[in-house]
Amino acid sequence: MSTNKKLIVNSDKGNLLNELVSSINKCKRFYFSVAFLNFSGLQLLLEPFKEAEKKGVQGKIITSTYLNFTETKALKKVNEFQNIQLKVFDSANSVGFHTKAYIFEYENFFKIIIGSSNMTQSALKSNVEWNVEVVVKNDEAFLKEVLEEYDVLWNSSVYADDLFIYKYEEFLHKLRSYTNNQTFIYEKVCNLIRKKS
Repeated sequence: MSTNKKLIVNSDKGNLLNELVSSINKCKRFYFSVAFLNFSGLQLLLEPFKEAEKKGVQGKIITSTYLNFTETKALKKVNEFQNIQLKVFDSANSVGFHTKAYIFEYENFFKIIIGSSNMTQSALKSNVEWNVEVVVKNDEAFLKEVLEEYDVLWNSSVYADDLFIYKYEEFLHKLRSYTNNQTFIYEKVCNLIRKKS
């Protein structure tokens, strides 16, 4: 199989959501890395995730606290799936996190989708987004590079366990009370909240 590439955009001919659903339904494993994960986007993938769980298909998802956009409701819902491991790149102690990658493992090849779409409803269905899909053999150098970088991010992230979600949720509540519901960046206000607590 030679390397195949295609551009995925949201249009009346299709969208990224359709590609993700089809890929989840057929793959052996999947690996996602998205800066933003919210419930509206996750809802669109609940059925394929349920089917994957029934078939024993394993998945990993990395998301982040960058710009406070990831929702705790979405984190809790992902954790209901026994077949999906969920980690969060905590932007409070590091640089910004802005990846959007969807990786699918099959028997003899991988499908890699990298582009502009986070896991939100508008990004998956209607926003003006560009995503490039690349299908590669298991032994290609590009695949090795992608998987190595994914492992770096995975090992730099923390599990979204109950304690993490509780602390993040608490932070978001405090943030709203300190800022009168104005939008501020998580990593910029952590010290302010710690000082006032």
